[in-house]
Amino acid sequence: MRESCFDCARKHLAQALVVSHELPHYAADEKDDHLWVFVGHMAEAADQVQKSAPNVAEQIRTLRLQVMDDLNKIYTLDLNGIIREISEIASIPVSDEHERPEGALSSEEIDELLRATHDVDDFVVGSLEADPTLTYGHGAPMRAADSALIGDDSQ
Repeated sequence: MRESCFDCARKHLAQALVVSHELPHYAADEKDDHLWVFVGHMAEAADQVQKSAPNVAEQIRTLRLQVMDDLNKIYTLDLNGIIREISEIASIPVSDEHERPEGALSSEEIDELLRATHDVDDFVVGSLEADPTLTYGHGAPMRAADSALIGDDSQ
């Protein structure tokens, strides 16, 4: 069993979160490919914490299997909550041998990034309400349904 890497786990969860937010914008024939990218990131995140936090690994695995069983569950996941949980575990010193790698983000820095993400989400939702004709950078129109995904803190 590999050593746990909390930064790696958080990175994979963040990547899975991005895929889950982008998934509604793909054509039906592209969703399956992107679902497997999501599944792969979730599996890697679970593997990265299996040794030091097996309960969190099992939580991630359970969510992954739920999404594989029912794609619509991808829209209700609270991956930010799991990222915060891993950040809390990562802030507990394990031993002098386990030092944070140079350049790795601290739990406080990760929390600040998560808050900034929510600020951007709130801005996008407010902008959509003000101008429902807004588009994404690649030209696809934003829809009211998208704002529900972007602004819902329960995901």
